[in-house]
Amino acid sequence: MNRRLGPVGSLVCSLFCLLAGGAFVVNALVVQQALRERGVVAAADVIALNEDWGRLSEDSVDVRLVEAEYTEPISLTRYEFEAEVGDRIEILYDASDPSTAVQQGVGVWGFYETLMLGLGFAGLAGTVHATYQLIMRPRRRPFPTPVRPAFDSTDPGSWVKKGARRRRK
Repeated sequence: MNRRLGPVGSLVCSLFCLLAGGAFVVNALVVQQALRERGVVAAADVIALNEDWGRLSEDSVDVRLVEAEYTEPISLTRYEFEAEVGDRIEILYDASDPSTAVQQGVGVWGFYETLMLGLGFAGLAGTVHATYQLIMRPRRRPFPTPVRPAFDSTDPGSWVKKGARRRRK
């Protein structure tokens, strides 16, 4: 448990990681299922290369379908070939949403999907740990335990008692 955040702050951060990673992974699974069910294999021509070296975005290739009604460029971030403008490749695209496409034989899981899957698992583990800490932490007592003062005003003190003994004799 993080001492600065406390158990509630750790729980909130863990839940955020779990939801963010989970949403990204669910999106990848939905795209994968859509391509599996409604995917159409078609030929496409490479029209542009987008190489973003040194950035956090993946390289992409813009393609245009050869024989289809959809004429807008489609950006592929998942491909496995040395692309050059003018090359013809086979792609798998969703007929109801042609902007969802991958190269034929390449999965939708890439670096970021795997990273977000790990983030989701870390969020799940953190959520379980923070919840356990919230449930099992020691509870505060409703009333503080009274502390005996160093000097008790009702006790006359040992010097008074000794003097009283001497006087009796």
